Amino acid sequence: MKGPIRLPAAVLAVIGTGTLNSVGTSIVSLAVIWLLTGLSHSALDLGLYFMIIELPYLALLVPAGVWADKANRRRLALSVLFLRILATLGIAFLARLHHIGWPMIALAVVAQEAASAVLQPAYTSWLYGIVPQEGFAPLSGWQQTGNNVANLLGPTLGGILVGLLGIPGTIVAGAAAALPNWFGIALNRLPERSRPQETEAEHNGFARGWQFLRQHPGLLAMVLFFSLTNGLNNVEAVLVPLLARLVLHLPAWQFGLLSTAFGGGGLAGAWLGVHLDRAQPGRLGWAFGAMAVFALAIVAMGFAGDGAELALSYLVLGLSFTVAEVMTNVLWQRMVPDDLRGRVLSTMGTLARSANPLGYVLAGWLGAFLGVRAGLWAGGSAILLLTATVSLLGPVRSLGASLAVSQGED
Repeated sequence: MKGPIRLPAAVLAVIGTGTLNSVGTSIVSLAVIWLLTGLSHSALDLGLYFMIIELPYLALLVPAGVWADKANRRRLALSVLFLRILATLGIAFLARLHHIGWPMIALAVVAQEAASAVLQPAYTSWLYGIVPQEGFAPLSGWQQTGNNVANLLGPTLGGILVGLLGIPGTIVAGAAAALPNWFGIALNRLPERSRPQETEAEHNGFARGWQFLRQHPGLLAMVLFFSLTNGLNNVEAVLVPLLARLVLHLPAWQFGLLSTAFGGGGLAGAWLGVHLDRAQPGRLGWAFGAMAVFALAIVAMGFAGDGAELALSYLVLGLSFTVAEVMTNVLWQRMVPDDLRGRVLSTMGTLARSANPLGYVLAGWLGAFLGVRAGLWAGGSAILLLTATVSLLGPVRSLGASLAVSQGED
């Protein structure tokens, strides 16, 4: 068993300020969802909203990956993070207007998510580019820990701020939380590993990423698996806010506690995922087992009779999701070479999110015609069946076996 790898203090500083940024993002997300469920009580409207704000990722992730491989990743991340802060302030301005409809809010959020779509491959590729490969697992663990700290603190804080500052003031506070991360990136001077300089059109980014995935069919099967599960688990994003506000009649702060419970489970999942990878690197069975528990947690949400039961489901959801996320993130980073990381990861991200628009509409339809509880049962059951099926596929089993052998030889 290998000893723990210590990350440089400068990297930990970026992760720390990134966690604060994620807290702000969680605050903004809660405030916007609370605004939307007040503007419309329709599951179909909420499903359409989520579908619309997903479109920037499908349109921009691939060209953003090419930009991340060709440009200075640090400068690109700084530029688009600044633009995202401005877009979030625009949402706050619209939230102050009277008689605003949810479609106008959705368009403002689209601008924010467009900046996030470009930021994601640039920031991730830059961060992994300044860390040696043996530091990938602890880096992934620290990132997931930071994300779950944000889930732990952000939504509850957002619910409290909605009561104190109102929705527009809460969104401004969330935008301000991104500023330390901007300065943390700007002041970080760790050198990035050298990359081959090449000229490639943006439309070729998907082709290069797709070519790499086709050469690794087990990896491609995993990406498509997560695409389908991402689409199916959108029943949670669409239907739980309606269950919480309209069926269980939870206040904003208690609705925020649901994501806090997710974050608490996620903190345990981040620790567990890193230790499982260290003890048995490349074992995909842990990731599939975690996804099965994830599916059962969504089913359990449909049976929740109060906020405490719903929060317990979110605790399990956060733990299982983060174990799977840590272990698969390390897998992606180990398999993809430095010079292709932006393009391959953005292609994978596009494929993984490709089912989201349809999934959001499906979730809205299930909520409208079957009810929010039955919609959660249906979505969770479908994920469980899919997990069992994909885990038995030949290419996926071969991938797991080859990873276990290769990591055991390191």
